[in-house]
Formats: sequence, structure tokens, C-alpha cells
Amino acid sequence: MRIYEISLQVYFWSLPSCAGNQLRNVSRKLETDLQASKKRHTELVEQCKALKKGQEDSDAREVALNELKAIQQKHNELKEELAQYADNDHATVEAMKKAIEVAHSAAKCRYTLLANFPLPY
Repeated sequence: MRIYEISLQVYFWSLPSCAGNQLRNVSRKLETDLQASKKRHTELVEQCKALKKGQEDSDAREVALNELKAIQQKHNELKEELAQYADNDHATVEAMKKAIEVAHSAAKCRYTLLANFPLPY
């Protein structure tokens, strides 16, 4: 389908051969995409089989997986415990102390300015 805009009018027209060519082009594109997807699928299946080759179920592997799960669980518990003590972090406490000192010095500076130069009321 072709669209032509002439001044304020828009014309639509299509030749049967143009529509057929568009459908053939779309069909070819979809077929090539399908072939590429099938090829990729076979590559991934082969890769999956190759990766599973060294991971057969064995007693040693199951023991190692159980140990890994236990270590991950302990790690998560320790992370949760650290989150509870995040407010008591040394760096956070020091930053709070420094902020308090800055606030006090600003208040003293303002007080001395007001004491030396009172505002006229």
C-alpha cells in the first residue's frame, strides 16, 4: 500500500503485485528467522548436554551442595545480623558527631553575630 499526501488530501492505493511482494518478503523474513531460531535451539541443547556431562548426581556432589546451602544460609543470617547493627557503625557515629560539631559552631557563630550586631526592632 502506498500513501501519498497532496496538499490536505491523503490518497491510499495499492497494486496487487505490490501487496504480493510485501507478503513474500515477510514470509521469507519469517522463514529465515525460524531457521536461525532452530539452529540456535540445537546449539543450546548441545551446550546444555555438554554442561550436564560433568554434573552427574553423585554422593560427593550432593554433600558439596548441602554444604554450599548451609554456608549460604549462614551468610544470609550474618547479613541480617549486620543490618541490625548498621546504626552502630563507627563511620556513621563519627559522621553524626561531626555534624553535631558543625551545628554547634554555626549556632555559636550566629549567637556572636547577634550579640555583637543586634537587630534593630
